This record gives sequence, structure tokens and C-alpha cells, in this order.
Amino acid sequence: MSFTAAQFRSDIALIEAIAFDLFENTQLSVPSVVHKAIKRIGGKLYQIGGVVRDEMIGKVSKDLDLLVVGVDLKRLAMALEHLGKVNLVGKSFGVIKFTPTGDTEEIDIAVPRVDEKSIGQGHKDFIVRLGKDISLKQDQLRRDFWMNAIAKDVDTGQLHDIEGKGMADIKNKEIRMISAEAFREDPLRMLRAVQFAARFDFKIERETLAEIRKNASKIKSVSPSRFEEEFKKLFNKSDKPSIGVKYLFRSGLMRHIFPKIKSADYQLLDKFSKKDFPAFLAVLTLPYGDSVKDILWDKMRLSNDDANAAQNLAHWIKDDPRSNLDIVLFNKDVLSRLKSPKSISTIDAYQKVVGKKDFSSMLKDIKVSSFKDLPITGRDLAGLGLNGTAIGKALKYALKYAIETGKNDKESLIAAIKKEFNLKEGKIVSRYAGILEEANSYYADRLDEIMKQVSATVTAGDDDARLDRLKDLKSNIEASETLKDLDSIIAEVRRGKIGELNRSILKYAIQARNEFSHLVDEMGATYRRETQAKARRDREG
Repeated sequence: MSFTAAQFRSDIALIEAIAFDLFENTQLSVPSVVHKAIKRIGGKLYQIGGVVRDEMIGKVSKDLDLLVVGVDLKRLAMALEHLGKVNLVGKSFGVIKFTPTGDTEEIDIAVPRVDEKSIGQGHKDFIVRLGKDISLKQDQLRRDFWMNAIAKDVDTGQLHDIEGKGMADIKNKEIRMISAEAFREDPLRMLRAVQFAARFDFKIERETLAEIRKNASKIKSVSPSRFEEEFKKLFNKSDKPSIGVKYLFRSGLMRHIFPKIKSADYQLLDKFSKKDFPAFLAVLTLPYGDSVKDILWDKMRLSNDDANAAQNLAHWIKDDPRSNLDIVLFNKDVLSRLKSPKSISTIDAYQKVVGKKDFSSMLKDIKVSSFKDLPITGRDLAGLGLNGTAIGKALKYALKYAIETGKNDKESLIAAIKKEFNLKEGKIVSRYAGILEEANSYYADRLDEIMKQVSATVTAGDDDARLDRLKDLKSNIEASETLKDLDSIIAEVRRGKIGELNRSILKYAIQARNEFSHLVDEMGATYRRETQAKARRDREG
């Protein structure tokens, strides 16, 4: 956008007038005792950077970045010590984190610096020179973009903007680098340019964009925590985050940050509310599928709650659960693996922007959603002849049946399970129970009688008659239908032909079979003994 010199002077005058009108309110943010203490040691106090830029754009800034020219860092720290808490965590970059007495908000108060020599690819990898002899202009020229280099005199409200470049860029809604070395010195600035574009709906100036493309690979040197910070600003502080996402593609940064992302649904990304950062990231990183959580942790050290919520939304979009059963199983199987208090609200946010019913309402409408809602238990199923994994399968089927049909009474569920698992009366359970009842009755009621018969056989009557009666008794026991049925069922269970039956019933069946067999063996032994005794008597007679 071009304009004449007269227009430019007029615009500058207007902007300065606006800045002066805002000056008194802004000045209140600088405690007067702090201002006076700085003046006493010969310092000149300026506001600089984002706070001035935001004033010019017409936005309210929560930051208060102050620059003190004419004093060194040590002298400044000493002057502030008795006025509040002085934190020198940023002293290597000439920055004091200062909290005035009686306040809780930190103020950044810095002295001018010059970044003289890059010693690496990180955003802090350069040699810094500090000193009271460094001028305001020198400090302005080491900054990233012209719109961020405007300073305002706290005493007078006068703007200091080198050749009017910062205000011209704000008027043109343009982000322009101060130096071609900007991105080589500090690769983080490339991501800042992108988030500023989204945040203010500005365009990145052509040569600046070209320099970002040239240095795009250096973005890998930026720490994960700074990635998260800039992406949050891109999302939270912009009306259209898609502007920043488009610039990630145009600048070539995307292929170095998230190489699998080849395109994005820009309209969808712009619809999320500012509390739905995990949903925004999930939709953006959807091409990573089951690895959404991993890539978000790797690139920006996203919190577990946010990363899990984003991954769960990615699963939701991929699985697209529609039936009540699908929804219940998703809630049980997927959300229980990656727990996050934000998962349901994140899915709700996505459902809202795509115009579908939210997940939490779906769950609320489903009356049966877990095993504890069923009127049957594993004990009920064991009574049907099921055991172990078969009980688990039957419970899952019962849950499915109850969810899909709406029938959740005990009678309906038992009938459905019998039908599904072929548990028909007279085929398995009743037949089994009858056989066992006969077996129990046999050796409970008749065992004494049989033993009396055996005893009578070997102590009275004709020898041949005794042996014949014993032989008949042995044959009758061996031919017992109960024994045959028990052997048959045990064999079928072991071959898996009947299915999985209750372990306790099988144990009783084996026990009954063994007791019958033992009785038959005992009859056989008695028969052999009597046969041998008869043979001796025949020889002796």
C-alpha cells in the first residue's frame, strides 16, 4: 500500500495524538516510586515493544515492557531493591523481573543491549553486550520487526520510531523484518511472525517471507516450550488461527515442524472457542493418527491432559462411533486408556463445530453403559453352565443386547444369552444336572446295598451260582447309563464339542465317573479272588 509524504505525516501526527491520549492511562501502569527512583540514578524510562505496538493497533496489552537507557544493570537493580522484589533470572540478557511491593504482577525492566555475534542456531545462542553507553536506537535495531521496535517516552509520551517504519507497517497491516539476519540470529522469530500474522490479521512482507523460507529448517532448533507458547498465542489471541496455519505452509515451516501435515481444514480450525486448544491441535495434527499425542509431546511438550484429550479426539474422528454400543465401548475402551478431564469436553467442542450432537449428551441418553448397570452377574451365568472367558463373553453380549434393544431386565437377558450361546434346556445344563443327580443317588442310596449283595454272594449258596451272580452284578454296573453318559460328556467337553461348561460341574462329573470306575474295579477284584478260591477248592476236592 503506497501513500504520499503528506499523508504519511498526517497519519503519524494522528497516531502520536492517539498515543498521547492513551499516555496517562498507560503511565499509571508504571509505579511512580519506580519512575522516580530510575530518574534519580540518571536513567531515561521508555515503554517499548508489544505494549506500544498494541496501543497503536488499538488493542489492550497486559504486558508492560520497560527500557531504561543511561544506567547499567547492576546500578538499576540496586535502585529497585528497596521498592520490591528483584529477580535477575534474565540478567545475561539485561532483563530484571521486578515485582513492586504490594503487587503480584511482574514487570520486565531492561537495559539496552546489542546482540553482537551468533554462536548457534537457538533463539538464545548469541553474544550479548550490555552497557549504559548503548543507545535507544541501537536497542531498537536489534529487535525482530519494525512494529515491535517503537518506543514511547514515559515522561512525555513521545514516540520514537526509526524513520517511521514501525507505524507505517502498522498502518499497512504488515510484518517486516528489521534485518535480513533476524531469522539466522533467532529462528524463533519466524514462528513469531506467523503468530503475529494470525493475531493481528497482518500479512508478512514479501522479502521477510522469503527470508523465512530460506531459513525454515532452522526452526528445528527452537525449544518445545517456545513452540507451545507461540502456538497458544496463535490460537488464543487471533480471530482466525487459520491465517497463521496458512503461513506455516507458505513459509515452508510446516514441513519442518509437522512434516505429515499436507493440508488443513481452515474453516474448521477457526470455529473452535478459545478454551478448546486441544481440539484445535487434534484437528490440525490428525494425519498423525494414533501418534497425535507423541508428536505434540515431542514438538511442544504439551501437558498430559491436553495431549491425551487431543489423541482421544483423533480416535473419535477416526472411529466415528454412531450406535449406542459404539459410543459406550468408545467411552469404556478408548477414554479409559488415555485419561484426561478434558477428553469429553474436547470431543463435545468438535461435535459442536461440525454441527452434531455432543458426546456428553449421547452418554447421558444411554441408560445402560457399563456392566454395573446390568441386573445379572457372573454367578448367574455360572448357573447356566458357563465359566471363565465364556462368562466374560456372555456379559459383553448382555451389555450389547441391553444397549441395542433397551431391554435390561434379568429374564430378557438370560433368555437372550441362552439363545446366543445355545444353552437350551435338556441339551446341556438340564441333561448334565440329571446325570449328576442320578450318579449321586446311585452311590449315595445304593452303594451300601451293592456291597451287601457282594458280601452275600461270596459267603452263601452254590459256588457257581455265587460267581454268576457276582459276574452279573459287575456287568450291570459296567453297563450303567449313568457311567456311559458321564464318560461321554467329559470326553465332549475336553474336545470342546459341547462348549465351555461350569468347571465345578465338570469336576463333579469326573468325580462321579471315578467313583463308578472304582466300584467296578472293586467288583472285578472280588470276582477274580472268588474265581481263584473256587479253582483251589476244585483242586483240593
